[in-house]
Amino acid sequence: MVASRPLKEPVKVKLIRTIIEKQPIGKTLKKDSQPIIKMLENLTEEQKGEYASQMEKDKSVTLKVNDKEFKLDEKMLRFEKYEQTQHEEKYTPHVIEPSFGLGRIMYCIFEHCFKMREQDQQRTYFDFPI
Repeated sequence: MVASRPLKEPVKVKLIRTIIEKQPIGKTLKKDSQPIIKMLENLTEEQKGEYASQMEKDKSVTLKVNDKEFKLDEKMLRFEKYEQTQHEEKYTPHVIEPSFGLGRIMYCIFEHCFKMREQDQQRTYFDFPI
């Protein structure tokens, strides 16, 4: 569950796009390609930055997936830096307020404490616990 709020002024943010070449990865790594692709799709911006700098320096990236190490080169994986203007901030709220109003709570209390006399059902009363 994510909420968003508009920013007072738009902010330019530098992001990194992961470009995954699935066909070369599949041909080279066969059955191990699916966990690698899934891991690459779920990278955070920090991890993308680390891998992008490693790719620029070494022309390859070493990934560790399921206790195995895989080396991906520029034919399999690329990182593209771009700038985006954000107009809203997305965040996960710490407190979720349920839609219970005071009226609903009072109604539940009254319904729970409502009683009828056994001999005379015309006479009703509330029995609130003390």
